Amino acid sequence: MPLVKCFVPFLNVTVIFWWFVFYLIDPTKKLRRLAKLLVLMLLIAGAMYLLYLLVASIFNSKWVVIPAYWLFLYAASTSLALIAYKDDKRYK
Repeated sequence: MPLVKCFVPFLNVTVIFWWFVFYLIDPTKKLRRLAKLLVLMLLIAGAMYLLYLLVASIFNSKWVVIPAYWLFLYAASTSLALIAYKDDKRYK
């Protein structure tokens, strides 16, 4: 799983998906670590969504809200892919 895939908008979702699948397939990996990382990922995604809601409530213009949506979506998926990438590198 190369690091470049973490920054390409739709390939970073595949990084997260395969990281999760390999966690479930490989019996040597601890599921407790997976649960901790999934909670961390959920917190990051929730924080990005709350930031988006804050921007959307402050600015009512489509010219601000739509780019903010894509920016926060990209930031959340990239940070989640980086967590998966670093965990994969750490425990290989």
